[in-house]
Amino acid sequence: FGSHNEQYFLIKKAKVADIDTNETVYFATEESLSKDRLLELDSIAWERGTANVQPSSNHRNSDVVLIILTGHAEEDALTQVKKCKHYQSYLWGFHGWSNYRLIVAELSSGRIVHNRHGQILKKLVKKAIQ
Repeated sequence: FGSHNEQYFLIKKAKVADIDTNETVYFATEESLSKDRLLELDSIAWERGTANVQPSSNHRNSDVVLIILTGHAEEDALTQVKKCKHYQSYLWGFHGWSNYRLIVAELSSGRIVHNRHGQILKKLVKKAIQ
């Protein structure tokens, strides 16, 4: 998803801000989720999601989201979810940043686990799996 926003002062020639925001969302379905598989999916999503980021003075953020739907998740995999975090700042934040959101939904129990930035997706995923 990409969003471009421009702000003006009275007329279009007096541009105040030019802002680009991007979000790349990855979905994975797994019969059973182990800690090793979680870390593999985590690494792939972050690498692919940030590969096309083009930082510039107009770039605000390019976030990466990974949503994993699984029939069963091992307990150590669910514990690891909260520890999966990535962040990248471009030119000390002057050219934007990238955050990482991760959420795992265990369909057999209805349990949803997320990392810190994934909190905002919890309500959406909960509605989607019910």
